[in-house]
Amino acid sequence: MDPILANWAAGSLAIIGTVLLQFGTQMVLLRIGSLHGRRLLDFDLRSPRLVLPILLVVFVLIVGHLLQVMIWAMAYAALGELDDFSNAVYFSLASYTTVGANELELSTAHRILGALEAGMGVLMFGWSTAILVALLAHVERRSAGR
Repeated sequence: MDPILANWAAGSLAIIGTVLLQFGTQMVLLRIGSLHGRRLLDFDLRSPRLVLPILLVVFVLIVGHLLQVMIWAMAYAALGELDDFSNAVYFSLASYTTVGANELELSTAHRILGALEAGMGVLMFGWSTAILVALLAHVERRSAGR
């Protein structure tokens, strides 16, 4: 397959998977909130009891991000990049977080995917930050209403 076409196909599938997983993570959090929202979020912002719900949200978000990293690692593996799947996961995590993996690199034909993944990682971390900010704003509005 032509490398440019392979990049478009793998990149498009990884982007779609990444966005769907991030949206799914948000839906899981909304579902948890609708089932347990009153108990989970009925705290003052200064309450130490707010730590546990925030930790739950952060944990769910991190799991979502790790699953997104796995999608990109599978794309690299499907393209025959890197030596084994563990290297693909490591490279993917380093790219997604924009840290970079100096000891590993993609072939010239597919290196654009690492940069694309870094851009998606920034967007998805921004989305997760927005979720956390919205949650805290919700808690603050509820606290102020008391």
